[in-house]
Amino acid sequence: MFDGDGVLVVASRHESAVISFNIRESDGLVVVPRVNAKYSDIGSISPYASVNLEGDTLVLTRKGIFGIGTRGAYIRSSAINKELLKFSEEDFKQAVATQLDGCYYLFIGGVVYIADARYKVKFHEGERLASSFEYEWWRWELGVPISVL
Repeated sequence: MFDGDGVLVVASRHESAVISFNIRESDGLVVVPRVNAKYSDIGSISPYASVNLEGDTLVLTRKGIFGIGTRGAYIRSSAINKELLKFSEEDFKQAVATQLDGCYYLFIGGVVYIADARYKVKFHEGERLASSFEYEWWRWELGVPISVL
């Protein structure tokens, strides 16, 4: 018997979708909660930039970096979005992310953006969803573009 939460990410070459659900096998019920309408059209843009950072599934989208959970998608990069969203579509598609020792590293267009899971900014109820948080970000200029071969 299985009772729990799940997330399914469906991707193709042209678009992707995130489906969140709860499974209660004990009573045969599958519930699909509504995704926050503000972010219902997000999808992964790079097959190399989705990483699990200490339980937070981070996905690079054309709208920024989102944490994908059982109740929807939550923006994690608003502190860097003004800079991040200036990169070209090709830069986004070639972006690479990894995690090491509790840090998320996003390599895009000769720059590395670093988020440390120890430094989270939580929002007060009313500003955002109370369960939401974002990371503090650091920027490191490499001067050499990183891409996938």
